[in-house]
Amino acid sequence: MLCCNDQQDIVGLPDVKPNQVIIYPNPAENTLNIITDIKVKVEVKDIVGQVIISKMNPTQLDLSGIASETYNIVMTFDGRTLIKTIVKE
Repeated sequence: MLCCNDQQDIVGLPDVKPNQVIIYPNPAENTLNIITDIKVKVEVKDIVGQVIISKMNPTQLDLSGIASETYNIVMTFDGRTLIKTIVKE
């Protein structure tokens, strides 16, 4: 589970704090879940920076159509950009 402020609940799902974006699971098989209370643009980019998936305010991303490898998840919100790495199994 990835959090923009790295606060997480070890037993189950974390409580979403204001201005927080949580993505899970990592590694992911077919679905990446996103929990947030803010408007966020989420892009999945491959290792050369090509945008594979781009969505506004998603709660889930379907990863079933992309290859198994490492991707960067680029989240843009409130004038900030957060980049996290996930593994697609």
